[in-house]
Amino acid sequence: MSPVRTFIPLSFLPYLPSFLRPPSPTSSTTSRSRSLDPTTTSLTFVRELETFTGCSSSSGTMPEFWIGAYRDFLTSVRKEGRIGLVILVCAEHENDEEFKRDVLCDPEFVRCLKENEIMVWGGDVRSREAYQGRLVDMWTRLMW
Repeated sequence: MSPVRTFIPLSFLPYLPSFLRPPSPTSSTTSRSRSLDPTTTSLTFVRELETFTGCSSSSGTMPEFWIGAYRDFLTSVRKEGRIGLVILVCAEHENDEEFKRDVLCDPEFVRCLKENEIMVWGGDVRSREAYQGRLVDMWTRLMW
């Protein structure tokens, strides 16, 4: 006896209940990250970094990150004629925690950024904003 197979035309998919539809790339996690605007994403990155490291820009123990969209950061750097530093991290990288604690919270590094008035923008490449920034500048490999 042959197995019973059912065939549903693709035109009926929009009318099926969501639990019967095949998975799509716009799952709940994807739609949640898309709903965050670049400023919120940037602020969340900084707050999570402060929580993880115990350092903060207000106390001078961490760089003062520019809050906003990556493209706005680049525009601001160009208008002000300053040097901009983009810091991209990925929590999945094996040296991520060490980099955040030892480099981003290094007093000498923070002092150098402040003395030279270097603007800093950062993000996790798993977020849409940082990932797009990576694509815009065609970064294909991280150096650590």
